[in-house]
Amino acid sequence: LSNVTFAQREYTFNDCYFRPIRCERIYTTNSSNKYLRNRLFLEDKRKLKGLKIITTFREPIDNLISAFFGNLTNKFSFAIQENYKVLNSDSIKSYFLQCIDIYLEVFVGKEYMADDNYKELWSNHKDFFIRQFLLLSRWTLIWFDRELKGVFDFDIYSHSFDKKLGYGAYHQNDWSILVMKYEKFSEVAETQIGKFTNSPDFQLVSTNVGLESNEYGDFLRDFRSSIVLPQEFVDYQYSSKFARFFYTAAELEQFSRRWVRA
Repeated sequence: LSNVTFAQREYTFNDCYFRPIRCERIYTTNSSNKYLRNRLFLEDKRKLKGLKIITTFREPIDNLISAFFGNLTNKFSFAIQENYKVLNSDSIKSYFLQCIDIYLEVFVGKEYMADDNYKELWSNHKDFFIRQFLLLSRWTLIWFDRELKGVFDFDIYSHSFDKKLGYGAYHQNDWSILVMKYEKFSEVAETQIGKFTNSPDFQLVSTNVGLESNEYGDFLRDFRSSIVLPQEFVDYQYSSKFARFFYTAAELEQFSRRWVRA
């Protein structure tokens, strides 16, 4: 939604060369058209009256893994095959860990720099796929500030959120927002969405059964069950403002054990 995000997504292409077929695959999956439609809608402030926004969030590491595999076909598979000459479970994990090392190099110790300074943060990394990974790694952590606050002037961090219930409904001016924790979605979504939209008979219908059913499903299952992530990366993500605001200490400890596997 935000101008900053649109500019950052476009900037990932700067200084990059792609073979024509790769450009076609990447551009046909970008969100430029969706962004423009959203901006045209939001320009008319009258349309915000009575608007109801429903959004979910997910713990940042599992969300990154899902986003990475969601972009595997049209983006990261090219980089993996160029670097490792083969696309399999081992090469996927090796590339992911390589990207994690770059992420730590770029962001650790740079907390004084805002994510909006991406040109400076990315100055040593002109590779399109690395830039995409860096953006995906930060996306969950910055979304509420950049998108919800940046576009709608709603600062969720100035409100309270019940970490155990896993959802919260908020009202600002003439519009409302329902925020739900992905890990609690199956428990609370149907009831809370129905209540939020004044639809007592509301029912969820599954139309997207997830990444594990696609062509890389076996790779994803193996990845989630066997990847061991650096403790520094896990601690960094789970010590973020986002993670501490939405998750209990016990939840973060449980997530950490899943990825570090000490």
